[in-house]
Amino acid sequence: MTGQYKQSPWKYHGTIPNFEDIETNRYHCVGRVIDNIEPHIKALDWENDSYIARSILERHKDENYANYNEENSNFSSIEPTPGDYFSKMGAMTRMKNCEVFIHKMDPARFTILHQDFYKGFRERHGYGHIGDDEVHNIVRRYWVTLQDWKSGHYYETNGNPIVGWKAGDVHTGPGYHPHLAANAGLVPRYFCVITGLMTDDMFGDKGYEEIKLEV
Repeated sequence: MTGQYKQSPWKYHGTIPNFEDIETNRYHCVGRVIDNIEPHIKALDWENDSYIARSILERHKDENYANYNEENSNFSSIEPTPGDYFSKMGAMTRMKNCEVFIHKMDPARFTILHQDFYKGFRERHGYGHIGDDEVHNIVRRYWVTLQDWKSGHYYETNGNPIVGWKAGDVHTGPGYHPHLAANAGLVPRYFCVITGLMTDDMFGDKGYEEIKLEV
């Protein structure tokens, strides 16, 4: 891989977040993209177009994370070309200023337990004035699974495991939910992350939606 780490000037030290016994403090499946996504994944150039996403480990300094390092907690990422299939996936959320990334988590990789405060998104789009205490009322994130679930692929939201997903399942919820992910399987795990400014008509907010993006 020719990509490099994308560094951010945002610096803060996180600690392991506490789980909350609140049903609403986790991600839920709010809809599904019903296209055949596999050809679009195969068309991505992971050798030349991807970079190594900034490890969450960089902003969490806790002795309980001693067994994690930059190698086992990173993953590859591609930002789609405007107008391509995955940029349409961003537009489907009906958020403003959408930012879309396709991620590839290789086997034996882990995303440590953390919360999202969208600091990179704020930095890149000029929203540095939005504070951590208010960002979750302004910014939303969607997580889209790009392939059917494979053995060893795992996601956890506020202590609730998510497995057995289908390609195109769309999840969203509060960014402050403690969450983690892992690939303890034998093949890469592909997923899409979409971040943007909240609107009054976002995907799935008024009920489960199914959408076809291919013409």
